Amino acid sequence: MPFSPEELDKAYQEVVLENRYINRDLFMGKRLMGEHFWVGIQPFLLHRGYRLRPRYDPQWVAPWLRGPEINQNILSFEESLILGKGKDLLDAVRVSDGFKVVFKRVSTRSPEFLIARYLSSPDLRSDPRNHTVPILDILPLPDDDAFALLVMPQLIGFNQVPFRRLGEMTDALHQYFEGLEFLHEHNIAHR
Repeated sequence: MPFSPEELDKAYQEVVLENRYINRDLFMGKRLMGEHFWVGIQPFLLHRGYRLRPRYDPQWVAPWLRGPEINQNILSFEESLILGKGKDLLDAVRVSDGFKVVFKRVSTRSPEFLIARYLSSPDLRSDPRNHTVPILDILPLPDDDAFALLVMPQLIGFNQVPFRRLGEMTDALHQYFEGLEFLHEHNIAHR
């Protein structure tokens, strides 16, 4: 990095005047808490056919620190987006077809893992009442039998889709209740 600690500190102080919520470590190009896990398994995931965002590449350098001058508008860079509370969740792209996916790190002994595998079995996946998010792949973690990654399609939040017609809302409610009934039949909703 061509910048001295003093230059970085001065630039950070200027940025904080504009936006006091900018994290110091983020501005300095450091990775934060749960991100180290994803950086560590990035080569494994790439080998398995999934590409993480550039921020999780082990050779990553913050793009706002790459030029001849420090770009203080770090929020204009995708790499300024960090993991919030979801240290066990991360988006990625399936290399073979560009399909957007989400990884979820779960304990292999958890009910969530067992239920997700069960609901994604071929018999249950073929049931049209099964509206659960499909598990596209399960990746056991290298050197860690206690956890695995569930690979799911990336979805948008239910509340982000505006209903424009009454039929759209009734169809959504029908699917919701149909899915709930399906889960009850398989002793999942209230176990």
